[in-house]
Amino acid sequence: MCSMSFDSQKRMIGKMNPHKLWIYSVTFVFTLAWSKEVTHTVVIRDQIHGISTEKVVTGKLFDSSIGSWVGSRPAVRGLPTPKYDEDRPPVVNRKPLSPLQQELGWPGRIAVRLDFPDPWASPITDADLWPHCSGSLIGPRHVLTAAHCVVLPSPSSTIQEWWEFDSLYVRPGYNLGKDVPGFDRVQVVKAIVSKSLFADGTPYEGDNDWAVLELGRDVGTELGWARVAPIDVKVPEKQMHMMGYPIIPEKCRPGIFCDPTSKRDTLCHSWGHLSYKPNAGHYREWYPSVPAWDGESGSGVFECSDDSCVAGKIHVIGTRWSGLAISQIDSVISGIICALIKDDVKIPSAVMAPVAQPELALRREGVFLYATSDLDGEWQILSIDGRAITAPSFGRTLSISTEHLPRGVAVIVFHAPGQAPVTRRWTSP
Repeated sequence: MCSMSFDSQKRMIGKMNPHKLWIYSVTFVFTLAWSKEVTHTVVIRDQIHGISTEKVVTGKLFDSSIGSWVGSRPAVRGLPTPKYDEDRPPVVNRKPLSPLQQELGWPGRIAVRLDFPDPWASPITDADLWPHCSGSLIGPRHVLTAAHCVVLPSPSSTIQEWWEFDSLYVRPGYNLGKDVPGFDRVQVVKAIVSKSLFADGTPYEGDNDWAVLELGRDVGTELGWARVAPIDVKVPEKQMHMMGYPIIPEKCRPGIFCDPTSKRDTLCHSWGHLSYKPNAGHYREWYPSVPAWDGESGSGVFECSDDSCVAGKIHVIGTRWSGLAISQIDSVISGIICALIKDDVKIPSAVMAPVAQPELALRREGVFLYATSDLDGEWQILSIDGRAITAPSFGRTLSISTEHLPRGVAVIVFHAPGQAPVTRRWTSP
């Protein structure tokens, strides 16, 4: 729908009766506020050449990225989320996702471990990578993590100094000491942080402790990604999920209750409440009920459309900043992050597969849609925004009543063992 010019709106207001005028005025002002542009200065670090530059980014207040995407890989499982245990130490509400999910399902596979290599290693192998922080895929080639994982703010620093590493890698969906099948370490080519982290910007605040990492290749189209959305301060307590990679010492620290089953090679999921305490400090207003461990800095803080996160809609509203607080994504920063990634984050309607791929055919007979392949494999039907319409099934055929398909476009995903997933679009008449 095209927008009306400002002069046309004034003429229309003049013709309105007084009873409707107040409602329209509120709506008009709200629309202007919602679409208000915001600017923010960021520093972009070229991780390949070791050069930093500044850029003023213009975004829209309260903007959110297009949507979450479960990826083209089938087997949408969701997260195992028991009821929060109020009677024991909060850390019992953190569990490793293995062995419950040997190959991580949605949304576990969007979590990434951030690694840095041995500076003397050449060429770099997996044995040369050391765990550093955690992060989350927010697009095909973008990861959200914490700024302090990539740069160390200092009163004497400039945009060219105090970068922790200029050689960083992410391990998407890393679990049980293994990469997601078909993926390995992916190099970070750019790191983007807020200019306010540096001495010539505004004072450093925890709520600016975010970093967007650009990867050297697409991993999110197959594995999925989370939608970036501003946190809602009107809801002072909410159910949240976090996924990260704690670096656990061989023995628990004295006086601290810890879970010896968690391992640094395993993705851990914590769940519970996120509480808002206004004016509790310029960097500590949102408190998760489960404190962070070393290595969980940069972990995504998620809201899901249901408790198990299986429906596909998942919003990242913050990142782990300190052990007892998160860095929130507010209405300004959500607009800035979305402006940084908007050209890359689009819900794919189809995924290009290699030339050597299974044959896949669709046909409709009466009220049923049939899909067939020349190989055995796993089938999944998704809506265009990534929600699971059916549970996974295995075999060479798939049938479903068209009454169970959404109006518009559905995505049929077929994954044969050892093959790349193949997708087809079905448009309802």
